[in-house]
Amino acid sequence: SFTVTADASDADSGVASHAFPSFWGEGGSVASDPAATAYTFGTSDTAPAGAQTVTATNGAGLTGLGSSFTVVADTVAPATTPSTAPAANGNGWHTSQPVNVTLSANDGGSGVAAIRYTTDGSDPTAISQLYAGAIAVTATTTVKFRAWDAVGNVESVGSLLVQVDASAPAAPSLSFSGLTAAFESGGTVWYRPAAGSGEFTVT
Repeated sequence: SFTVTADASDADSGVASHAFPSFWGEGGSVASDPAATAYTFGTSDTAPAGAQTVTATNGAGLTGLGSSFTVVADTVAPATTPSTAPAANGNGWHTSQPVNVTLSANDGGSGVAAIRYTTDGSDPTAISQLYAGAIAVTATTTVKFRAWDAVGNVESVGSLLVQVDASAPAAPSLSFSGLTAAFESGGTVWYRPAAGSGEFTVT
């Protein structure tokens, strides 16, 4: 539901009434100033076409120019697009941190009211953290998110896995085996070419 309030002025005979547009079983003349009319809708009610005009009539019976509003149904939820900076490499990993996760929502109707998100694996609800700027991620994290529009449409939960590994692996330990016509000591392998053939395995 919503309420439309009209407030006019007339320096001579004063404002006697306001006429509100009729739809959804509401509207008509209200003999006061200011005046208000509440419009209540259900799932089967469709939006009235075109501009809806409210006028004021003074004590002398003169009706002035109207002021108008429109009523539009909004049935589509917003859509959120996540992005990261810096971007992941070709293996899908971020090799430096923090990684800044940005959430951008678009809504073609009443507009985006809020984006909420979580980083603990749970689905965001209406009381989850409100998105207010880039989310700094320093370790592998799943960011889940969803947006609400101004009339309460809610998108499905979206998620983004941010994989972070900023440390190269430790140097490998080496062992040598299967030495034929060869000898290893202290990381140096000697071999005897005159043997004709030989081999060794590095693990």
